[in-house]
Amino acid sequence: MRASRHVFGFLPRGRGHCDDAPRGRDPMGRRSHTEREGSTVHSETRTARDRCHMGAGHLFPLLLGLKLVTCIPPTIEPSECNIAVFSLPGEAAVINCDLPLQTDVDDSSLQNDSKSDGGADEIQWWLKPSNQESPTHRVYPGDDTYMMYDSALWLLHTRPEHAGVYICVRGKQSVCHVLKVWRPDTSSCYHSESSYSFTANIGSSKTIRCPALNHLQSNVTINWFKDCKKVVHEVHLTNAPNSYSIMKIKDWKAGNYTCTANVSLQGRFYYFSRSINLTVRARPIRKRPKIIHPNGNVYLGVDLGSPVQLYCQAFFGYDEGMDPLMYWLVDGQFVDFPEMQEDDLPIMIEDDNGDKMMQSDINITKVDESHIGLNFTCITQNGFGFGSGSIFLYVKEKNRAATLGVAMAVALVVIIGISAIAFYLRFDIVLFYRDHLAPEPPSDGKDFDAYVCVAWDAPPDELQFALRILPAALEQKFGFRLWLFGRDAIPGKNVIDEVVSAVGRSRRMLIVLSPACVKESSSSRLDLDVGLHAMHNGSLRTLLLSFQPLPSSTMSSLDSRPALKRALKVLPKVYWKGEKSQPLNSRFWKHLRYLMPTQNLHSLSSSQDPSSTVTTNGTAITSQNNGSLSLDTLSPLLTTESIVL
Repeated sequence: MRASRHVFGFLPRGRGHCDDAPRGRDPMGRRSHTEREGSTVHSETRTARDRCHMGAGHLFPLLLGLKLVTCIPPTIEPSECNIAVFSLPGEAAVINCDLPLQTDVDDSSLQNDSKSDGGADEIQWWLKPSNQESPTHRVYPGDDTYMMYDSALWLLHTRPEHAGVYICVRGKQSVCHVLKVWRPDTSSCYHSESSYSFTANIGSSKTIRCPALNHLQSNVTINWFKDCKKVVHEVHLTNAPNSYSIMKIKDWKAGNYTCTANVSLQGRFYYFSRSINLTVRARPIRKRPKIIHPNGNVYLGVDLGSPVQLYCQAFFGYDEGMDPLMYWLVDGQFVDFPEMQEDDLPIMIEDDNGDKMMQSDINITKVDESHIGLNFTCITQNGFGFGSGSIFLYVKEKNRAATLGVAMAVALVVIIGISAIAFYLRFDIVLFYRDHLAPEPPSDGKDFDAYVCVAWDAPPDELQFALRILPAALEQKFGFRLWLFGRDAIPGKNVIDEVVSAVGRSRRMLIVLSPACVKESSSSRLDLDVGLHAMHNGSLRTLLLSFQPLPSSTMSSLDSRPALKRALKVLPKVYWKGEKSQPLNSRFWKHLRYLMPTQNLHSLSSSQDPSSTVTTNGTAITSQNNGSLSLDTLSPLLTTESIVL
């Protein structure tokens, strides 16, 4: 007695199958539209009682002498199925019901053995879709979506909605497979995450089998591709020759191998492809490990109180199943010191060929006398032997030459730095010494500190600078005494005698340098000639106050006056920069005072008010608090007529 298309059914005692529904339809009479291909990972044994529970009513079953059971779907989670089956949209997918099922692509154990357990009639297929909104339901082969071949479930044309967990139930056992439907990568014939992994050693010969085709003995045409390029012509399988042999594997033979299959099954043609990623490793090296560092006994110089790191590196090569071991001993004992810390696990470094390098470190936070002379031994071991190397610590001698060199370098840097600062501040340093520390200069018999030489036919601003600004600053603020022709010359005396006498009684000559000063017909030519003559005799020092830049053609026009031409090249120049040079603490006044004769102005500076008003020939010139000269209140500029004798 059967109850078709219903949830409840009468089953013999001890059985919990739900195979009484019509083939090709679910228990509610609907067609199934989900799918999945088979790679097995996890098998769980479940009793029929786990899936089919007693019904709530017992009266009707008692009358008939039967049990009423409820069919409950298996409750396997995707996390219980570790190995996935991959398919591309539109291709066929094969999910085997082997218990257990092997997945190595080079293993012939993919052969179907389900017939020994009773054949396909004993198999139930369930699907838990990836879409969480869809419930777990039975899959019935026989329609356009699913087909049974032996114990394998075939999905004829996979679509993304077929992805999910497929559960095969047979008797009291069950096995699950996760079907993932991937789209090929851009500009590729396969999806990188859907490839099976296969590893081979360099120099070996291997056979790559096309997965999921071992149970088909005929009606299959296979093509092989390497990195999406065809490498083998069509091969018609006889006795399951679904393989591609690679002789003498080399580095360049690594890559992605894709097999495409055209299958004729029960009068219909299907297409599917599988990708295998071949990784090439170095040929196994079966020998004991080789310690690279420390090689033998190594002596390491350390500084007491400083941290130090000891490291051990060893080459293990490569061998399947190799279990390398690396650890440290300190004087024959395992590391058990509070100030020492050994790596919990050695660092494993593997190159592209599979060769393995291991490294383990000991970190000493602070080296003291107790660590000196200890034997730090690194032990390495594998299945073919062991190796060892030792490190001994000693206190480094202080390198006196290096210390002296560092000290000299530091001293040199300090000296250069101080010299640079002193050069930049040389005016301030010298002036501070003169103003506060220098003794009174000895008498040299001269009456004036400087003779001011200016062209009387110069522009008004140049005359203002020479006759007003210079005296107001140098005489009234800094205590120098100047000789000005229009002010200090005695009327009625011979001009030449007066100039020669004034130059001889002066310590410096200040030449206000401008185009008007150096021209051939300049009114200051007499002053220049007398001053240069005195300079050549060594009785006078001459300074150039550059008020206005000279034209580039000036030097060529002075060929007839070689003394002046040479003086313009070698004499020190102080540059007047207009308003920027007006403050008394500007670089112009510092430089000029630096070149002037030594003055002890301590008593003078202490008696003067920074904002005091001084006069020159009855004209008031005010020194403002900011140290600059204010000429706004000056009387009209001196004219040439007003200053000649």
